[in-house]
Amino acid sequence: MSRSRRRGQAMVEFAFAIPLFVIMLMGVIDLGLGIYRLNGTSEAAREIARAASVHPCSNFSACVLGDSPEVQTVIAIQKSLVPNLGNPTFQCIAPTAR
Repeated sequence: MSRSRRRGQAMVEFAFAIPLFVIMLMGVIDLGLGIYRLNGTSEAAREIARAASVHPCSNFSACVLGDSPEVQTVIAIQKSLVPNLGNPTFQCIAPTAR
């Protein structure tokens, strides 16, 4: 085989192989980004829940869960860290025995 034919063969093989590698690479990057965002959202929920349990309300006579300045500060911080994080709602749930 001549040298030019071998170079042409290598270019054709490369043209067939590179789309598969690029698709696999982009899939791995997209999966990693999804896991990163899931972890960030879970951590934000944990931090907001912790702040709401430690500082439940600012006025104990008319207590609204999550209205304390500490909780609002944590929510503002988490909103700046996690894109598209909405306003959290708080609900008290009593533990039940099984």
